[in-house]
Amino acid sequence: MLGRRVVGRARVALLSVLVAGAISGASASSAEAWYAGNVYVVVSNGHCVGGGRIVFMQAAVDVMWSGGDWGDNILYPRVRIGDTNTINVRALCDRAWYQGPDYWINVVGRTFRPTYNGQTIWL
Repeated sequence: MLGRRVVGRARVALLSVLVAGAISGASASSAEAWYAGNVYVVVSNGHCVGGGRIVFMQAAVDVMWSGGDWGDNILYPRVRIGDTNTINVRALCDRAWYQGPDYWINVVGRTFRPTYNGQTIWL
């Protein structure tokens, strides 16, 4: 008699877990497909509020370091195509000697959602 109670309770518990799983699975939204790729990220020289132009940038997309680049204001980081990415950029603004010394700027928390590999994103 005791054995039947244990088996019966185990069946009820298993059935409850299965029903709960089915309900939560039916109410969950389907995950959107994304794939890894690269995009061109161009940071406008307009971010150099003290004048000058960007000559060096380093960045991170989400939690992945994207490295740096000298000579221009364009990066080619690894991103998730078809998903929202957040980029944080640190850039060096170069200006003429009579305007004062070069200075650093931060362009942080910018989000973008690339739709294809090689896309150009303007910040």
